[in-house]
Amino acid sequence: MSIQGGTSPSSPQKGLHIIARSAYGKNRISYPIFKDDPSKAKELTEFKRIIIRAWGSLITGGLFNDAYAHRLMAKSDLDIQAYQPAIVFINGEYWGLHALREANKNSWYYQYHYDIDREDPGFDILQHTLNNGQPYADVDEGNAYHWNSMMTFLRSNDMQLSGNYEYLKTQMDIDNFITYIWHCIYVGKWDWPNNNDASWRAKTADGKWRWIQFDMETGFGVATSLGPEYSSLGPQLNMLKAVIEGVYIPGFGKYGPHPIMAEIYDNEEFMKAFVDWYTEHSRREFHPDTMNTILDEMAAEIRPYMPEYKHRWPFIGAIRGDWESALQLMKDYNLLRPDYVEDHLSAVSNTEILIPLEYKLAQNIPNPFSTSTIINYQLPKPASVRLNIYNALGQLIESYSQQHNTGGHYALEWNARNLSSGVYFVTMETEGFFEVKKLLKVAVE
Repeated sequence: MSIQGGTSPSSPQKGLHIIARSAYGKNRISYPIFKDDPSKAKELTEFKRIIIRAWGSLITGGLFNDAYAHRLMAKSDLDIQAYQPAIVFINGEYWGLHALREANKNSWYYQYHYDIDREDPGFDILQHTLNNGQPYADVDEGNAYHWNSMMTFLRSNDMQLSGNYEYLKTQMDIDNFITYIWHCIYVGKWDWPNNNDASWRAKTADGKWRWIQFDMETGFGVATSLGPEYSSLGPQLNMLKAVIEGVYIPGFGKYGPHPIMAEIYDNEEFMKAFVDWYTEHSRREFHPDTMNTILDEMAAEIRPYMPEYKHRWPFIGAIRGDWESALQLMKDYNLLRPDYVEDHLSAVSNTEILIPLEYKLAQNIPNPFSTSTIINYQLPKPASVRLNIYNALGQLIESYSQQHNTGGHYALEWNARNLSSGVYFVTMETEGFFEVKKLLKVAVE
């Protein structure tokens, strides 16, 4: 057990890093700690390391901002840190609310999640920083030979040429990279890149670089509450400029550009994939309705315990203040962020994010499905929408009403885990428009 984190050691609450070692008993933690988390960690029943976070710098904000950012991408292929809120006692003394998190910057994480032995072939795990103002790969495990070779190729060749770009795709997972970049951009992770930035690969002949997500508590505009000099760090923050050119943050210095993004953003194939990714995910994970629903769920989970927590640590920052205001700040960010991001994207891609010309209820994805499915629909203008779900007998199962302030593409995730398999129907009704789609739920194998 050791004190964990960069800012929490200065906090009286502290964060802890727990490592199971045989010298002190069992060398594994055998318990499904994250069984209720929607990420891939829910399948794990054994861990070598976990982190008991004391909320980091967000002790002065919404507390679970970092966990929230990870939760948004729980169903993606990003290597994120699962989350479980917990009440901690130390030597019988109540120590307050903490966040149980996966530790994902070590080879044990990748051995468990990818079934690749951490010793043979092993992993290269790097943290990306600056050294004398230049991007530098700091080795956590393995070595940086493959990374440095890839970066030399990237800087030495014209990445607009398809042959060069095809070779780059053999060295790094482009799809994973795009997901990682967009995740950081959209939530406004302004103390990045070249800080809080890491990657990994299996040390195999075909091992490709993938990205590690961590320390995202600066997102969602929380820094705007620090004073007027930080007002630019709200939903209007141009993170696309940060990854392509770099931006100067008052009081902190310059972050960016991302050394890979700066070289490949003008490749036509890459930019198309980059724009397409945002167009698709802006209807789902990054849709304000989805984001604020998840925020409400996570807040509700710890809200009953907040009075006792504030009493335990009455002198810690904004815990004395209005926690609910910090949550509202995040909600406002989620509502305003899409318009700004689309403007920023149009400026660098010469692509306009188009408003649909007609109402439409799309077929759910996937269909058939076993537990949950995504229902996509589109609006040509602001509208109030009602989605009703019926069983095969015509009985109403669930009903959803949404007021959308702009036209666009929208999505609803319907969780039917507790319902029997069979045929269901979803209807969409708004301003004289009505459409029906058939949904097929199959039994879980």
